Amino acid sequence: MNNTLTQFSVYCGTYHKYNSGSLKGKWIDLSDFDSLEEFYEYCSELHNDEQDPEFMFQDWESPIDGLISESYIDERIFDYANMDEALFDTFLAYCDAVGVDYATPSKAESNFAGCGDFGDYCYDYFNDQYQDNPLMNYVDWDKVEREFTWDFSFGEVNGVQYWFYNN
Repeated sequence: MNNTLTQFSVYCGTYHKYNSGSLKGKWIDLSDFDSLEEFYEYCSELHNDEQDPEFMFQDWESPIDGLISESYIDERIFDYANMDEALFDTFLAYCDAVGVDYATPSKAESNFAGCGDFGDYCYDYFNDQYQDNPLMNYVDWDKVEREFTWDFSFGEVNGVQYWFYNN
């Protein structure tokens, strides 16, 4: 199973060093750790030249906005570490659709409706139900797609559109 934490990394310095004019620190890959506590222990060892280092995350890589900031790492990141890659992509799209504060992997999975071209989905939905009906040739599919969008939230990951049922 892929560790999705390989997509999360931070550059960890300290406020004291920064305020003294130094950017001394190190890029840290979060996939090297199993918990936030283990990560902070490593940061303490990295900056053991200070008595009580106050960590400063001067830069970061994260596929989800809002989980890392200058002085904060959300421990939920470590909950995502062992997610299946397909579920992780669905979760990323769900975060894009509804926001990271409202998204959870279980909500992403239960609200997932599909991915790909939404217009094709609309056509396939009606075609499955009314395939023998000659009126299918006269449907304004753009309008059907516009009307259906009210029932869904949309997110995108790697150029693929995902849609989720609105609750």
